[in-house]
Amino acid sequence: MRKFGRADFDRLISWIPDEQFLIQTCGPLFKWPLDAGQLEQHLEKAEGKKPTVYAFSVVQVPDGKVIGHIEIVWIDYEKSNGMLGPVLIGEPRFCNKGYGRESVKLAVDFGFNNIGLDEIYLWVFESNTAAIRCYEKIGFKKGEIKESTLKSGNKLLNSLKMKLRKEDYVTDF
Repeated sequence: MRKFGRADFDRLISWIPDEQFLIQTCGPLFKWPLDAGQLEQHLEKAEGKKPTVYAFSVVQVPDGKVIGHIEIVWIDYEKSNGMLGPVLIGEPRFCNKGYGRESVKLAVDFGFNNIGLDEIYLWVFESNTAAIRCYEKIGFKKGEIKESTLKSGNKLLNSLKMKLRKEDYVTDF
């Protein structure tokens, strides 16, 4: 992972083909169509002594090719928690090869060890069983289900909250 910056905007935007994909990847964080203005405003939250956003580009090793994007957002320093998301492997040829799981592990490790968080949570659409399995393998536990007003086509996208406490996180790095 490396810090996400303005030079990465066009690449990230190119990975979002339509409104449905944006909703499934980012939930309500961004509005369709995703544009540089929204990303610029979002990155402003990554500045200062106590940023509430840490955004990263996912980089393939050893060639350094950027293949995805991951963030920790809505960081609350008083509660010592933050939310993981969005998580995206944008290059389709790199999907289902373990990069998403490895990216999540790196982001979680960063949240616990660099930011000093005690808990990281995420919201995942209940229908996204592959992502849920990935998060469970890392140690996230299922929590509440939230009925959504977000739709994919005509289908409501209910969300599942998952949490991982630092003391429950076991890394295999």
